[in-house]
Amino acid sequence: MELDRFVDEVEQVRSALGLEQDNFVLYGQSWGGILAMEYALRYQQHLRGLVISNMMSSAPAYNAYAQEVLMPEMDQAALAEIQSLEASGNTEGARYMELLNEQHYVHHVLRMPVADWPDPVQRAFAHINPVIYVSMQGPSELGISGVPSSPTGSAPTSCSRSKCRPS
Repeated sequence: MELDRFVDEVEQVRSALGLEQDNFVLYGQSWGGILAMEYALRYQQHLRGLVISNMMSSAPAYNAYAQEVLMPEMDQAALAEIQSLEASGNTEGARYMELLNEQHYVHHVLRMPVADWPDPVQRAFAHINPVIYVSMQGPSELGISGVPSSPTGSAPTSCSRSKCRPS
């Protein structure tokens, strides 16, 4: 993955818009949170603030969250099948996506049956770039293959996450 390229693109947009430390707060949601953290590590002198939403900067912390919170809420037979497919590298088939949809996405991405997802959501999922997504996240949200280290610097940073599973 060319994360540096995406960081450079954010910088090009910031520069073209004439944003500086007095008026530039960068917001990163999910994968954008990783991008925003990487941007802040390289260009914090341009940031007034940084907002990270629904993304952890620690792969071990995220993997623990997946193990302790996400996976126990899933149907354990389905989880075993997901893990088997991941272990065998068979994550591009329809069955794998079907399992993720019913076990994770309808609880944590868009809380309605996949068949009812609006057309823009269906199109977005149909056009996810796996080269970017899988190299950052892994084949699913049930574990991270690698993320940048926690940002350090002087820009004020706010982090938030939501728990979307209804009780």
